[in-house]
Amino acid sequence: MRAAGKGRPDDWWSPPVHEDVLRLPDGRELGWAEYGLESGRPLLYCHGCPGSRLEAGLAAAAAERLGLRLLAADRPGYGRSTGWSDRTLQGCAEDLTRLIARLGLGNVLVLGVSGGGPFAAATASHLAERAEALGLVCPVGPLTGPGSPAGLPLGWRLLRLIGPWGLLWRRPAALLSRWAGSSPERILHFVGRGLGPADRRLLAEPGVRSLLVSSLAEALSRKGRGLVPDLRALAEPWGFDPAELTCPVRIWHGLDDGIVPPAFSRALASRMATAGTVFLAGEGHFSLPILQAETILRDLAAAGKRKHPAL
Repeated sequence: MRAAGKGRPDDWWSPPVHEDVLRLPDGRELGWAEYGLESGRPLLYCHGCPGSRLEAGLAAAAAERLGLRLLAADRPGYGRSTGWSDRTLQGCAEDLTRLIARLGLGNVLVLGVSGGGPFAAATASHLAERAEALGLVCPVGPLTGPGSPAGLPLGWRLLRLIGPWGLLWRRPAALLSRWAGSSPERILHFVGRGLGPADRRLLAEPGVRSLLVSSLAEALSRKGRGLVPDLRALAEPWGFDPAELTCPVRIWHGLDDGIVPPAFSRALASRMATAGTVFLAGEGHFSLPILQAETILRDLAAAGKRKHPAL
């Protein structure tokens, strides 16, 4: 697996090959970007929280090498997508399904990273047989209901408690978003204090840091309108049982993840009969999806081919 190249970011990531905005039936706009091989096998990428379509650039070069067409959309309130305060996991899944239809696609692979995991799982559930395979990388799992783990750190227990009452902390979150948006570097500096060695080394790479800062700046460009609805959606019941997913599922989690506890992946895997799980020692929240991007995408694509041998 090719690691991030010092001083040569073009060695491992690429800019979008195409960007556009989709007008949705209710008048909202959905910003999206395309990476990798334009004629390749389609893969939907669900970004983290906060995040944007630009985050997918971290896997763009790997996608191109593997012949994949990587499609990433801004969730409502992030980047180029109109805010939608009452959105749910299923509502975002419907948005992505409309994007697939607009592009004339049939079956697709689905990948969610970190806070994008629940949205990816909802999309796979919504697509049913059209989802070739679902990949979850250091995913946030259900905080309540089926698949919810015990023994989470305090911050996650607080989100479970107050998340559904997001209206009460919308104003503080908006102020925080504006503070962070004025200098997205602050977010990386803040989270960096709780990261392990692999993540700290990776965030010191100028190319990695630059792309993450760009993605965060884009995510917060609408004054944080995507953050509170995102957190509330993560804290509420998923609205479907992950055990009911029938497509192949691949879950990867770094054991040195200082942001999303591996307990989420263990709890999810215990409920999914079709799940294969990889826990990697020494990998963190950022190092896993970035440095192992090609391995992850190759494994996910292979899982989808086992379901659809003709691909």
